[in-house]
Amino acid sequence: MRLDGESRIALTEQEYEGLIAFRRQLGAHVARVRSTRDALLDLIEVTEALGAALAAQHARTGDRPSAPDAGTRSAVESLLGEARRRVEKARRLAGGRTARAPRPREGR
Repeated sequence: MRLDGESRIALTEQEYEGLIAFRRQLGAHVARVRSTRDALLDLIEVTEALGAALAAQHARTGDRPSAPDAGTRSAVESLLGEARRRVEKARRLAGGRTARAPRPREGR
């Protein structure tokens, strides 16, 4: 339908209420996704810090393997490499933080 030269869509009251309800549901879903992404980014930061601390400790003490295959990468080095790969994958999936104020964290 055209009104004042512009296209308009006519909705029944029931259709309009359904549209408004859908919009509220979508907004709630977006908020949950944003919270999930922020939690994932928090986890990435902690994992990166833990990996860096573990790598520093490993560099100081070494692995000193007693197995005959000492030339292969140690279990710690392998785990650190896998952690780095997974953190990078999570970071790519999560994207960047929004410009919102950071949430307070427990224990800090």
